[in-house]
Amino acid sequence: NNVGLQNTIEQQLPLLKATFLSRLINSEFNSSDEMNQLCHNISIPTDDHMYCILIIKFDLSYDSYDTLDLTVITTFKHLLKSVLTEIKDDLTYCDIDEQQFAILFSYTSCSKEKFKEHAENLVSLIQSKISTNIVDSIIITGGSIVNQLFLITDSYEKAKTAFKMNSADSHSSILWYKEAENHKITYYFPVEIQNKLMNNVKQGNKQGVKEILELLFNHNFIKLNLSTSLQKLFIYNLLSIIVKLSSQMEVEEKIYVHLIAVID
Repeated sequence: NNVGLQNTIEQQLPLLKATFLSRLINSEFNSSDEMNQLCHNISIPTDDHMYCILIIKFDLSYDSYDTLDLTVITTFKHLLKSVLTEIKDDLTYCDIDEQQFAILFSYTSCSKEKFKEHAENLVSLIQSKISTNIVDSIIITGGSIVNQLFLITDSYEKAKTAFKMNSADSHSSILWYKEAENHKITYYFPVEIQNKLMNNVKQGNKQGVKEILELLFNHNFIKLNLSTSLQKLFIYNLLSIIVKLSSQMEVEEKIYVHLIAVID
C-alpha cells in the first residue's frame, strides 16, 4: 500500500506542487506544520535553503504580438512549462492567471548575490531553449529573497510590484524587486504618443485615435495596473490634450469641464 501510494504521489507530483504553490503564495495554509508536512511529501526543501518567487508574464504590448489571443498564450505557457520540466524536473510552478505564472526558485543558503546568480543562470537556460520571438515577448520578475518558506507570500507580492518599477538592468534577465531603493512608478504617455494622438484627432482619423487610446489603456490600466491616484494623473494629462485641441477645433468648454467633474 505504501509503495502504491508513493507511486501515485510521483505521478501526480506536478499537479500537487502547483496546488501547493498556489496555496502558499495566497497564504492558505493554517499552520507551518501543515505546510512542512506537504513539503516533505512533495520533496520541497525546508531547511538550509533560500527562496524567491519568479513571475513569467507575457507582454501583450510587444510589437510582434499585438493580436495575441488566449489560445496562443496558452500554447506558449505549455511550451515554457515543458522546457522547465526538461531542464529541472524538480521545479515548482503554478498558473497565476491566463497571462502569467509563478516559479518557486530555491537554492542552498548562500549570499543574496550568489542566489540571484543561480536564478539568472536558470532563466538564461530557459531562454536558450526557446525561440527569440518568445523570449522577447515575456517579462520575468523576481521578488524578495527569503530564508523561510512561509515568508514566500512577501516575495510573491514584491515580484508583482517589480512589474511597476523602473528598475531594469541591462545585465540581468530578471527584473528584480529592489528593497533599498525608492522607485518612481509613473504612467505611460510619452510626448511622441501625445503628438500622434493630437495629429490623428486633427485629421479626423477615428481608427488611429482608437488604436492609440487602446494602447494607452492596455499599458496603463492592465500592464502597469496603476494606482487610483496615478490613474487620475494620467486621465488629467489626457484631458489636457482636449483643452489644447479646443483652441484649434470646435470643442465646447462644457465637455471637458464635465469630464473633470466626473473624475473628481
